[in-house]
Amino acid sequence: MMTSRYLFTSLLVTGTLLLPGCENKKQLAEIEELKTDLESARKDYDAWKERFEEEEQKSDELEEENFKLKREVGSLEKQVASAERDLERLRARAEREKEVKQRAPSAREKLAAAKEVAAGHLEAIVTVTGDVTKGSGTLVKADEKVWIYLPASTVAGNTRLEITTSDGTKLDKFGVFELAPDADLARLELKDEVEGALDPVEDSGLASGGSMLGVGNADTIIDSRVYEVGAKVIDAGSRFRETSTGSPMFSGESGALFGILAEKAAAERTLWPQRGAAFKAQEVSRIDREVKWTAVPIATFLAEAKTLADADRLTRLVFAFAATTPSTSGVAMSARVGGSMTAEEVLEENKKVPAVEALFKLDEWLKEKGERASKADLDRQIGRTYSELLRISSRNTKKFEGERFSPYHSKVAAQSLEWRKEAEKKLAATAKSQE
Repeated sequence: MMTSRYLFTSLLVTGTLLLPGCENKKQLAEIEELKTDLESARKDYDAWKERFEEEEQKSDELEEENFKLKREVGSLEKQVASAERDLERLRARAEREKEVKQRAPSAREKLAAAKEVAAGHLEAIVTVTGDVTKGSGTLVKADEKVWIYLPASTVAGNTRLEITTSDGTKLDKFGVFELAPDADLARLELKDEVEGALDPVEDSGLASGGSMLGVGNADTIIDSRVYEVGAKVIDAGSRFRETSTGSPMFSGESGALFGILAEKAAAERTLWPQRGAAFKAQEVSRIDREVKWTAVPIATFLAEAKTLADADRLTRLVFAFAATTPSTSGVAMSARVGGSMTAEEVLEENKKVPAVEALFKLDEWLKEKGERASKADLDRQIGRTYSELLRISSRNTKKFEGERFSPYHSKVAAQSLEWRKEAEKKLAATAKSQE
């Protein structure tokens, strides 16, 4: 309305000014009044226009700000949606992990975890080097002490021992030496400060069909099925044939220490050395049980092993004598006596023994004079040579029967005595046949 009025007034004034002969004062006064009104109207219009333009500029600024805000809100909405998706994925992952933890692990998962545990125990293995045998031992914490657990057979037969840790440190501070009476198992108290000694599991729960772990080449952990489980020993099968005796054996369920690898001892002994790399049957001496240890001075134990070795050496010699055949042309020594050994090979190994020297001299005498010697002279020479070894063996047997051995060696000694008596019977028969 105001705009129309201003425009109408402007036109009216303009039209009036164009009228010819407007000299009337009244009209001039009206014109001046109209001019005044026009000027006022123009000012109002300019003020209104200015305000309009200001408001329009403000409106544009507000619209631009509103656009920016909408864009920011959209960006934030996208971020929130992405965060919600991430949160949902995390929730789903947590649920899956929870389900995995709640369900029982598979046999493969248990075995893999047990191998990982066992691999962390390898620094407990020590090397045991003697002048006759070499093997391993395992550092074990038991009865508030640290021990080296190892097969008794690894110690037996040596006159000296050297024990070193996995990093090459030599151990030389030892305490008591103890034997298990019912397995090839011994332990030596260690007074050196060491790291890595293991706690044996109290009850491994091993059963037929389960798994046990041992140390393979390059310190790898290998597994084997458990076939025969005994209260004191477990048959190790052939999987660990490259594993050093004395090495630790671990449960395939938990990776915990439960036994020490050993060779099958007394029941598998043979009087005759085996040639070649024949596989030696193995078993695991269990320590996940109560063991009634027997203390024996280690010097005494080593002396027992030497006594047995000397006795078996003499027994082999008696068998070799019994397998020879004297005649007027010499002494035949080619007969096989045990394993892959002939009588001659056994005699050669003992050629400095007086009885063997006497047999070789008899062989030379027979070859030189046998054909010409009288029967009496032949009987005397032959009988004296064979009877002398029989007397030596009989004296040694009586002394051997009076020996007292530790639990581990007592079974071995009983078998050695059986071998000796069998050899003496054969030698007595050979000597009698020459009469």
